[in-house]
Amino acid sequence: MRSTAVITSRLVSALLAALLAAPAAPAAAARPVRARVACGAGSAMRRVEALVGGEVEVFCVRSADGKRHGAYRRVYRNGVSAAVGAYRDGLRHGRWTYYTAGALKDRQGRYRGGQRVGLWRWWHTNNKVALEGRYLEGRRHGLWREWHKRGKETLRLSYKRGALHGPWTGWYAFGALSGRGRFDHDLAVGPWQHWHERGTRAEAGPYRDGQRHGRWVFFHKNGRRALEGEYRHDQRVGRWLEWDESGKTLAPIDYASGRRASAR
Repeated sequence: MRSTAVITSRLVSALLAALLAAPAAPAAAARPVRARVACGAGSAMRRVEALVGGEVEVFCVRSADGKRHGAYRRVYRNGVSAAVGAYRDGLRHGRWTYYTAGALKDRQGRYRGGQRVGLWRWWHTNNKVALEGRYLEGRRHGLWREWHKRGKETLRLSYKRGALHGPWTGWYAFGALSGRGRFDHDLAVGPWQHWHERGTRAEAGPYRDGQRHGRWVFFHKNGRRALEGEYRHDQRVGRWLEWDESGKTLAPIDYASGRRASAR
């Protein structure tokens, strides 16, 4: 008679073999993302799956020509709206709002004929405004402002049909002034100044056509002068004077065509 231990061992082996040979149970199908938009007469809703990150978009298509026309919505895998807006004659038109996967507003503005127009605004994840400014025919135009997530303004500048044009002012996240200057069609011009975080000047000098040109002075964080000399078309030229943090004069440095020539 076979022992009970031998019978039990063979039964266990047979059960394991059967389990390994059995086909794996099919994985549960992912729940479809629910997304719909209301379409007007002469249009029908179309759904597009498997976008980046598993997003789904639904939109209205005009039956006569197949162009997008009417409401639009893009949805994250978790069912939260990623973008809500509308099309007109195949182009984005009217107010569009974009959201994070956590249902927080990310940015909002208007389109006209597929181009950004009017006021646009961006938000930090704590719902404080991060950036805002206006568009004209798809290009930044007029005053733009930027804020730190804690609410302090960090940048103020102006555009003219997409090019930086006008005053530029920057601040550190805690509110202290960091820099000030001016642009003319994307080129820095005129006098510019920058400050260290503690409020002492860091550097000052003029720009011409986007290049440092003229007398520039640089400062240590303690406010004492560190370096002073002339730029020509963004290159150091002539004799430059240098001081250490205590104010002691160091050996002057001569430059030619931007290259250090000698130290005396």
